[in-house]
Amino acid sequence: MRNIICFFAMLSTFIIFIGCEQIKVPEVVENAFNQQFPKAKSVKWSKESVSDYEAEFKLDGEVISANYNEDGTWLETEKEIEPNELPDPVLKTLRQHYGDYKIKETSHLDEPSQSNLYETELKKGDEAIEIVCDNSGKIISKKNIDETEEDKD
Repeated sequence: MRNIICFFAMLSTFIIFIGCEQIKVPEVVENAFNQQFPKAKSVKWSKESVSDYEAEFKLDGEVISANYNEDGTWLETEKEIEPNELPDPVLKTLRQHYGDYKIKETSHLDEPSQSNLYETELKKGDEAIEIVCDNSGKIISKKNIDETEEDKD
C-alpha cells in the first residue's frame, strides 16, 4: 500500500513539473522585450512558431502580447479591445463588407511597418476570417482562419 501511495505522489509531482515547464527564451529576445517594455509585469513566454516567441504581460493594468523572432526582432504588439472601441471608420468598413458576420474578437495592433491597426476575427456559420484594417477603415489584409488552430488558444 505504501508503494502505491509513493508511486502516485511521484507521478503527481512529475505531472505538475511537466505542466509548469517553461520554454527557453533566447537572451537576445528577452533583452529586446525588456528594452521595449521595461515596466512589464507578470510576463509569460510561449512559442508562436518554430522561430517566433510571444510574451504575454501586464502593463498599466492591461494584458498585452508582443511577438519577437529568434534574433530579437520585434514583430508586433497586440492588445485585445472591445468591438465598441474600434474606430468608426473600421466599424463602417466591417458593416459594409461583412455585415452578416458576427464579431468574435477585436485587437489593436502595432507592427514595425505600421501602427494603429485593428484586427477583427469574424464568424459566419462555419466560416471564420480575420480582417486587419488601418485607422481609416482601409482593409490591409484578409485571411481565413482554421478553426482547429483557433481552438488551441
